[in-house]
Amino acid sequence: MLGKLVNSFKIKKLGQVFTPSNLVKFMLDIVGYQGKNILNKHILDSSCGTGNFLVEAVQRYLEISKDKPNSQIKKELENYIHGIEIDPLLYSECLKRLNALFIANYDIRLGDALTISDYNGKMDFVVGNPPYVKIQNLEKENKELFAIQGIKGMFNLYLLFYFLSFQQLNKNGKLIYLTPNFAQTIYAKKLREKISQEQKLIKLFDFQHYQIFKEITTYSVIALFNNSVKSSVFDYSLVGLENEKLLIASAIQTD
Repeated sequence: MLGKLVNSFKIKKLGQVFTPSNLVKFMLDIVGYQGKNILNKHILDSSCGTGNFLVEAVQRYLEISKDKPNSQIKKELENYIHGIEIDPLLYSECLKRLNALFIANYDIRLGDALTISDYNGKMDFVVGNPPYVKIQNLEKENKELFAIQGIKGMFNLYLLFYFLSFQQLNKNGKLIYLTPNFAQTIYAKKLREKISQEQKLIKLFDFQHYQIFKEITTYSVIALFNNSVKSSVFDYSLVGLENEKLLIASAIQTD
């Protein structure tokens, strides 16, 4: 089914690459979306695709809520699970997968996340794998958004999703993203400046030369931000993959 939803054009123009299930679970664990901590907490994936993160989130919510009446579970899922997807086919598949778990009127929106501000300042968790689209493949409207953020020269669409997601968090909110490594690239200078200024980055997992995706070649990191923390240092870990199992070196603190 996935092959029918994604093609080389969509990868190039919309940045559609999908997060493996082992990384989805790892990221939700790291951001703290597990156990009773998830109850009555808002979670958002602004580029939810077919719903890999949201499906796992709903499964976790159902597990921790199994003693509640269905009417209450339905109400909570509709209130606390959020997603945005620009591709109509992926949007429909996401809703289909969620309703296969539990039927509800999920707050999954069809549209461009970069034009939606309804979630700003409200999210407890923002998670995901934002689209990777190079400047030459971007629409004119998105290029103009880069100018508004003061980003010049070469750039990639995932940078805008970082700036968007920082705005979506509430005062205690956490953000975890899987993206290309922004540590040294010239086009990510503005993002690094913001991270250095606000000091909300608490963990960075570096996959080094390991290629996570089959569709594209990229050097990936998982970055965790916490709005309730202000620190000039963060934990830095090297990550490898062996038979789909994550191998994580001991974390070191850096600034």
